[in-house]
Amino acid sequence: PSPSPSPSPSPSPSPSPRKAASTLREVEDTVARISGNKGVKGVLILSSKGEIVFSTFPENEQVEQAKSILKIRQHASMLFDEDSDPLSFIRLRSKQNEFLLAPHGSYLLVVLHNPVVSNVESTL
Repeated sequence: PSPSPSPSPSPSPSPSPRKAASTLREVEDTVARISGNKGVKGVLILSSKGEIVFSTFPENEQVEQAKSILKIRQHASMLFDEDSDPLSFIRLRSKQNEFLLAPHGSYLLVVLHNPVVSNVESTL
């Protein structure tokens, strides 16, 4: 006789409203802390499906930023075996802009930063 199929795992329960509110506050606090750094132009949080979960960018820039970031993430993923060597951080820098991408679970935290502001002020 063939083995019976293993039962599929039950879906994880939704977080309680109190836990969800606490997590949302933590995210908002973290984004506020990051946004408060000199040179930060914007913060974007994307879901694994590419949906914008949170953004400090002007509404007319959000979708374009998200599309660009997803392309960068996709190309970077091609360089690594995501199963054995998952991507932990991407830093892409030009003279006036720096993108910092940090995957975390099913989300991607993105920070657009002006490195010139930080460098000029750190030398003063």
